[in-house]
Amino acid sequence: MSGKITLTIVPQAERFAFLPAMFGNSVYLQGEAQVYDHMTKFCAEYTGGYWKYGILSNGGHVMLPEMEEARVRFSVPENFHSSFMTPDAAGIACCLFVLSHLSFALYGENPTACDLVIERFHQLRDYALEHPEREQILDAID
Repeated sequence: MSGKITLTIVPQAERFAFLPAMFGNSVYLQGEAQVYDHMTKFCAEYTGGYWKYGILSNGGHVMLPEMEEARVRFSVPENFHSSFMTPDAAGIACCLFVLSHLSFALYGENPTACDLVIERFHQLRDYALEHPEREQILDAID
């Protein structure tokens, strides 16, 4: 893989296949719920709503909240992170949290799903490393 990683928003007609492709067939409902839960926990401005689904040119997947605010406060009490970032960057950080946590939860009990979420984590992290808000994202997940 060479060149900049690009993001393509999934068309409405193809959304049904996105979550199983991101998290795996056995844990996609759990993964989706955890992304919403993390966003609620880390971002006071988030009150639910529509999420865009994105496919990365490196095969990765990401969920991005649609919010009116241009920037939101993103606070992670466990690591003392607090910053302002775009809702897209907040979605990236939440997805990285969930993919990481799921990989540990699945380790040893569901190797196929574990391997997929580990791959998705690294694909999304590679995208985050190229993102204009990489410092905030990486600090948030540290």
